[in-house]
Amino acid sequence: MKGLLDVMPPPPPPAEPTLPDDPEMRYLSLAGLLPETHRLAIQRDLGLVAHLYANAEGVPCLQHVQWFMPIEMALVLALLGQYPHYCPYEVLLAHFTSTRVSEQVIERMREQAYEARESGEWDALMRPMRNVLSRVRLKLRPFGIAIASLVEVGYALVPARPRGREAR
Repeated sequence: MKGLLDVMPPPPPPAEPTLPDDPEMRYLSLAGLLPETHRLAIQRDLGLVAHLYANAEGVPCLQHVQWFMPIEMALVLALLGQYPHYCPYEVLLAHFTSTRVSEQVIERMREQAYEARESGEWDALMRPMRNVLSRVRLKLRPFGIAIASLVEVGYALVPARPRGREAR
């Protein structure tokens, strides 16, 4: 008669460490902004962005986490959606003004931006979005990410340069 141990198959080898398969979470590597073993984890509905990395032993570690208001998260996602390229003004305006962004909404914002430039209302159109973008800039800084303004075209995500005490 065979014993219980003779019948049971050996346990499978440990699986390679992987990121959880959670449709609510997005994991972005952002080459050029973050080191190779680092990722941004984004949970849109909660407004959370976390900076994760694997230490020398391969153990996942949390470096920083930040909460974003829904309107801030809309701009973060627009910028990340265009990375590594710049994000045009009309795309940011579309995400700022609409919860369902489509090509039609982006085209409408493109026309509105053009009209605002022609009529001298550019600052009035952009000011509310720039105010929110300034808060997003402050919140992304601890992740090592900065937002560069590209005159007359839009904004781009770039690596943050150390400043003050960080530079020493």
